Amino acid sequence: MFNRPHAKQPWLWAAAIALLGSSLTLSQAFGQTQPPANGPPSASPAGISDQKLKEAAAAIPQVEGIRQNYEEQLAQAPQGDKQRLQAQAGDEMKKAISDQGLSIAEYNSILQAAAQNADIRKRLIQQMPEQDRTPGP
Repeated sequence: MFNRPHAKQPWLWAAAIALLGSSLTLSQAFGQTQPPANGPPSASPAGISDQKLKEAAAAIPQVEGIRQNYEEQLAQAPQGDKQRLQAQAGDEMKKAISDQGLSIAEYNSILQAAAQNADIRKRLIQQMPEQDRTPGP
């Protein structure tokens, strides 16, 4: 690895982008507009179990991979195919999330809580699989 100031923590940026991008993509892919959570109990750092964070952390790279796979296809697809591709992406994302033991609502709630709370975000990043993050200093 090169000796650049930010070279040792690129996973922080990747995780932050994945968290926000995945959350937005899920809503768009599912054709849903979800109202923001108004302070659900799970938004507190103690309200989300380590197990749920681990499940979300395992789902994030999968969901992000699906998003990336379909992003280019959607950009190049004729207008008539876009809805079908969005539905396929949504189905694959739902499966990736449910395969980890989470509901879509739980996943979105955890991502929203992580986006709003640094403690939850830190705990979530710590739970991410090693291959999806570069060790920090």
